[in-house]
Amino acid sequence: MGPLTKIQSGPGSFLELSNRTSQGYWVDAHTEQKLYSGETIWGHEARSHSHPYMAYLEISDQDSQHFCGGFLVREDFVLTATHCNGITVILGAHNIRKQERTLQVIPVSKAIPHLNYNAHSLANDIMLLKLADPKGKYADKLQQVNLTVLEEKECGSHFQKHYKAIQLCTGT
Repeated sequence: MGPLTKIQSGPGSFLELSNRTSQGYWVDAHTEQKLYSGETIWGHEARSHSHPYMAYLEISDQDSQHFCGGFLVREDFVLTATHCNGITVILGAHNIRKQERTLQVIPVSKAIPHLNYNAHSLANDIMLLKLADPKGKYADKLQQVNLTVLEEKECGSHFQKHYKAIQLCTGT
């Protein structure tokens, strides 16, 4: 297992997660229970099409299909994580399982990862995707949650050696 990532799962409590296993899922560091990434905890369904800049990213390899999130930063660029590769961008969907008239499937013409991305530690896990067709319209049901940015000292005490001052630390 790789270094731990922590997310706040409720007021004052943090849930430790390990890095993804070779099978592509997360495991709770304490219980060894399989967890699924990409879930919004304590959120609520967003009003339909209220966040048109959100993107759903399908990631396909030979054996499986995964997803990531991202958002439009310009009509022809989506910002996402570097570990999301082999991507098709879907914009304009509120529920990805329904055929909506606003849904757009757009191929990526170029992936531009951070030059200092580290696949082991996930440092600098950020990437721009240049869309092949700059539609720039707008992402299974969109979820939202309000997050508070925590003070560096508080993050350091909760995350210990797994927190660096350059990271953004949030909680509900």
